[in-house]
Amino acid sequence: MSSGRIDVVLVRLGAVAIVISAFYQLAGYGSYFIESGVSVPAQIGMVILTVLLPLGIASVLWKFPASVVRKVSPELQQEGRTLVEPEELMIVGIALLGLYTFVSGTLEVLHSESLAVWERSLVDFYQSDPYHSPPNQLARRLTSYAEVAFGIVLMFGRKGIARLILNARGRQSVHKTD
Repeated sequence: MSSGRIDVVLVRLGAVAIVISAFYQLAGYGSYFIESGVSVPAQIGMVILTVLLPLGIASVLWKFPASVVRKVSPELQQEGRTLVEPEELMIVGIALLGLYTFVSGTLEVLHSESLAVWERSLVDFYQSDPYHSPPNQLARRLTSYAEVAFGIVLMFGRKGIARLILNARGRQSVHKTD
């Protein structure tokens, strides 16, 4: 599959963004990983959730961008096919937006869950009363899970969403089959 295809390039750009985000998380929260009082299993779990898992996702996206596009947008099954129809471009764009939203939400979920692991580790270490996250942390966690769900809806409902947008704009979709 051609590495010059726009969809493959976009998936690889997404992989680069994930790597940058993982290193940003490592730099921003690295002090938590070595904080005294955090158990070694909690530190390992935090590193896995905030760095290694995102790097794994990025490596899959980088190594297999065409496979990811085929899974996310099976409309592009034929190799060498050019995208001419606006409907097809919209379907692929919605699918890639869904993939981005899903991965971004997943990274945020992993980050917020690693903070929860850190908080529980500190409570266990200091044998203190349970720590209750501030309301903004809870809101961030819920928003992250909603972002993951929205990404899934975008990926799997891409044709219906494209038809809805085209119908709202007053154009009929050429592709009526799912």
